[in-house]
Amino acid sequence: MRRCGELKHFDMQKNHPLVTFCVVSFNQEAYIEATVRAVFAQTYDALEILFSDDASTDRTYAIIQEMVADYRGPHRIRLNRNPQNMGLAAHITKIFTLFSGELVFLGAGDDISTPDRVAVTVDAWLNTNQHAVAIYASSMEIDAEGRLIGPSTQLPETVLDTRPPLLKMRDPLLNGSTDAYAASFVRNVVIPQGSAEDEYLYMRAALVGDCLLIQNGLNHYRFHPQSMSSNAGRTFIERQVRRYTWKKQCMLDLHQKLDALLDQRHFPHEKRSAIRRFIQGQIVKSEVVLKLAQSRRGRILSWLEHHPIWKGVFFRPMRACFRLCVHSERALCMLGIKRIGAM
Repeated sequence: MRRCGELKHFDMQKNHPLVTFCVVSFNQEAYIEATVRAVFAQTYDALEILFSDDASTDRTYAIIQEMVADYRGPHRIRLNRNPQNMGLAAHITKIFTLFSGELVFLGAGDDISTPDRVAVTVDAWLNTNQHAVAIYASSMEIDAEGRLIGPSTQLPETVLDTRPPLLKMRDPLLNGSTDAYAASFVRNVVIPQGSAEDEYLYMRAALVGDCLLIQNGLNHYRFHPQSMSSNAGRTFIERQVRRYTWKKQCMLDLHQKLDALLDQRHFPHEKRSAIRRFIQGQIVKSEVVLKLAQSRRGRILSWLEHHPIWKGVFFRPMRACFRLCVHSERALCMLGIKRIGAM
């Protein structure tokens, strides 16, 4: 990775591109007020705020409307409410057609951004000559009541991550709760349904450009049972199915679009082949996990988790066995010795 160097302070009167902060909400009436207050408090002036609600069935959108009606600050405000629930992937795809800024920030309707999140991010992005296509910062974790739990995702330093795409994909450095994207990168992006949008956008960014990592903690990520990343109440097998269903959809879409994406950077044949093999390997691994989850091994693991007496004795060895089976079956499938359907 190549260091950005010390972040110099830009004169925002001379160089202050319009950027958009989008609050993505759905049924978050208990948290949305704190989220909106934090976005209104952003210190960066050339800011468009887009509130986009995915057909909430509670008072989330009504609270947004009330707070917007009372707002007297400097930022430009826009509202969008989907007539029907689209799901997160389709909702963010729609947002990418609505914003006006040169950067778009994404914020969940239950998180709380620090007042300088936009200003620090824009400053760092300008310091790369607007080269980065995706930007991520560190964050802190809070509970449902807003109490600080501790560090959430911590990025070690402020750097422009210029590693080759394959290394970025194998060792991803991202934080989906603090992401921002260059308009030129996301304008025509369609996020595949059934994928995790932050993982998909990171993998796509790794293929077409560089990512900026910011050490500063710029967001308070709220962790509660209803949050998207929460695995509360899910068994080990259920967590695996959820994770690898997302990953499979992400990788299938990237595999389909790979040549067009790589053409943007003119990669030689051997690098293209290595990236393609990696993506194919991830697809196969996902299919193996999903197949094994439905197998006898998966059913036994799920049964053990629901029976505490046996779980303490057998669960860890069985979980290790499951993971070993995933690796061995994936290797056999990649070598052509075995097919997914024959497992």
